[in-house]
Amino acid sequence: MDIDERLYATLSAVKQGDDVAFSRLCEDYRALVKKMVRSFSKTIPDVDPDDLEQEALCALSEAARRYDLGIANKVTFGLYAKVCIKNKMISMRRKFVARSNINPVKEVGTAGERKSELLTSALGEDAKKLLSRYEYKVLTLYISESSYTYKEIARRLGRSEKSVDNAVYRIKRKLKDKYSII
Repeated sequence: MDIDERLYATLSAVKQGDDVAFSRLCEDYRALVKKMVRSFSKTIPDVDPDDLEQEALCALSEAARRYDLGIANKVTFGLYAKVCIKNKMISMRRKFVARSNINPVKEVGTAGERKSELLTSALGEDAKKLLSRYEYKVLTLYISESSYTYKEIARRLGRSEKSVDNAVYRIKRKLKDKYSII
């Protein structure tokens, strides 16, 4: 059971930092990534599936860089990648549970809600339907009178700054696509 030549070439290129090869690998393992994200998104409350997918792709990248091509006849890359992605998802779930126990999510105070209430009421229920719960919380803090920084939002919600940055990007993209705003 030797590794096929195309996969060998792709993995070799990924190990050398070839972004095109990594894109090809992502396409080849897209179904696995989607399946793992779907599975874990049900077990991690308030985590956006897009964040999980990014983490799964990071795990796939790490798996490709660490996979020993010499053991291909013993352990397939697909199995190795699946285990790496699963371990990353389990780690994320543990971190999220630990953070939510230590830093419970606090609602925005009334002083900071005026501007956010205007925008969210202008968007109506569409905002809640369009955005995930997490994105909606980020939006509320992001546009509040207090003008929270990403770091402050991350601290209040018990998440990383990168997670907040990703959420703001998705919010802007969704609002632009739906309303041609921002």
